[in-house]
Amino acid sequence: MKKFTTTYNNTLRVEFNTKVTATIAIIYPDLSMIDTYLHDAYKASRMTMLKVGANIAPIHKTNIEQSPTDFAIYAKPLEKEIKDNLYTYYHQNIRAIFLNSLIQSKTKIGTVAKEALINILRDILNNGSESITLSQALNAIKLKTNLVNRFNQTESTTEGVVEEIKLQLLSELCSMDLLDMRVSQHTHMVSIPEKLTNQINKQEWKELADMANYLSKKTILLEPAPIEKQMITRSSWYYQTPTLSPAQVKFINIMNSTKYEFIDNAEDLIEDAYKLHLKLSILPEWAIERVKFFKEQIRASKDNGGHYITGKFDSALRWYFMSEIGHLQTSPALRSLVKVSDLTTKVKYDMSNNVVQMYALALGTKSLGKYVKLLPKEQLEEDMRLQIANQLNNKLNINKFNKDNIKPLFMVWAYNAGKRRLLDGCITEEKGFFGEGQRTIKVEGLTSITGVGDEDKLWSAWTDTVNTIAPAIVALKAMFAKLTKGNPFTIAEWKLPDDSIAQYASAETIAETLYWVDATGYRRQHTHHRKVLKANVKAAGLLPRSIHSLDAYVARTLVNQAHDLGITVIPNHDSFTFDDKHTDTMFSLVREIFTTILEGNCFGDIVKELNITKVNLTIKDSNGKYITEDSFGDRLTRADLMASTPMVWED
Repeated sequence: MKKFTTTYNNTLRVEFNTKVTATIAIIYPDLSMIDTYLHDAYKASRMTMLKVGANIAPIHKTNIEQSPTDFAIYAKPLEKEIKDNLYTYYHQNIRAIFLNSLIQSKTKIGTVAKEALINILRDILNNGSESITLSQALNAIKLKTNLVNRFNQTESTTEGVVEEIKLQLLSELCSMDLLDMRVSQHTHMVSIPEKLTNQINKQEWKELADMANYLSKKTILLEPAPIEKQMITRSSWYYQTPTLSPAQVKFINIMNSTKYEFIDNAEDLIEDAYKLHLKLSILPEWAIERVKFFKEQIRASKDNGGHYITGKFDSALRWYFMSEIGHLQTSPALRSLVKVSDLTTKVKYDMSNNVVQMYALALGTKSLGKYVKLLPKEQLEEDMRLQIANQLNNKLNINKFNKDNIKPLFMVWAYNAGKRRLLDGCITEEKGFFGEGQRTIKVEGLTSITGVGDEDKLWSAWTDTVNTIAPAIVALKAMFAKLTKGNPFTIAEWKLPDDSIAQYASAETIAETLYWVDATGYRRQHTHHRKVLKANVKAAGLLPRSIHSLDAYVARTLVNQAHDLGITVIPNHDSFTFDDKHTDTMFSLVREIFTTILEGNCFGDIVKELNITKVNLTIKDSNGKYITEDSFGDRLTRADLMASTPMVWED
């Protein structure tokens, strides 16, 4: 019955890792020969270089060593014998350098290889496949090395060269028949040779695969989860996990101790509910398996008298539930199967365009508050996004824009996207193993929505419209552009009013071609993608991250304060489920928290903390006049917030 608890999961995870390590020990009983093999391979490469080098003029060797990337161009006019010798010399030189770097590594290669093989097997099992990508295999190798040239001189290495040395190690493990590497034009895959895996019987493999499959699932808990520092996710490798603040600890305790139950006939209803959740009339095979697993969880919860849900903060400190079912903040179909004893008549309220709400509070202006229910009812105006749609239609003499297609486009713009992204939209492109392409449109751009080919006309219509309707956001974006330009935002963090720490890092994904040489002397290449920190390359992301952190502060504070009053609240970023009888109290709490942000200059403090170089952040409007706090009309006040209704009922 305790199958789904965190305690059980952690115990199972330890057992799984122990079994993977034991399995590797059976498959690879002796890895000590790797060092000997590498030394012999290095000597063989050097000997080959000496032999062919005698047939190559020194000038040829010098030129090719100085410009290895120009090998094909340089070698083309040479005689075939010289060209062949030069090819062999060059590639054996690369192999010798990489092998020498492995031999001189700061970590024992046998230890590195064993750990890599364990990680590769774990990844294969977790992926539910027989192999993993070459990039995954590279990540499995924890190697500390410098580039050691053929004269045994140590040189500093770039990350790319370290990746190439790792690739060389993988190649040598393949040459020793310890791994298989499938190399093709489209993909590179790494697996453990079948002749080695046959040493483990099929039942043991099945048990390992079942354990990996179980541990990968998002499950309910039958006991409250413990508090761990890792409840702030390292969602990207560059984030450091800060110490949890007392407010976060309190919030986590509240979240982890909220007890949920499935309704009596949930097991009978789960299949239809999952169809509605996926918006499918027939469930695919994988979904049928999920439903079977859900039924197990439903039965376990009922036997246990209820269950719990754990979660994690992202780097902006927003809270995510780590389960697919069993709580109230999922799709309407799935949450209809769940109840919480304190919520007799549960209702769900959502902040009214919380991004603009945070901007309005940050800037303290009624000109934004009037669109997002931060003023008394009689002072409110029609939804900003609908106004933008109407104005664009009028300016362009079309009828293509509406609230639905403006909503995501406005969000992209408000989060500091530039001209190109607004025009083109947000499109992801993926290529399959055989080169087939797939485009996914996340947000339609101005061009595709309108069909208008004149980009200048489109952009002018957009900028005129947002400058008229939301000049304060235009100014805020300009101010953040100045902030990010004048500060080294490679890694940044800031403190929220409850002492919780949010983070931001500027990183980009780069693609690079890596080279290695196999035991036959054949040079191979692999296109590798990795993230690198780069000053300001993603600086535009700082504005949305800071807004998200304020959202998280609101949610965290609202839950904590409601709990002190005996009110159970289930949060999901900017929407909240609670009992209907507490609606007035919840609105009152939201108003007070918003007032704290407004009067406490929370956003100003964040900007001041980020502006480490003390850049002058004053900006000018289109007429060249300096923008001040009063540039956008009347100031938002406490009285305005106290008379407002900032949340809307959500079905």
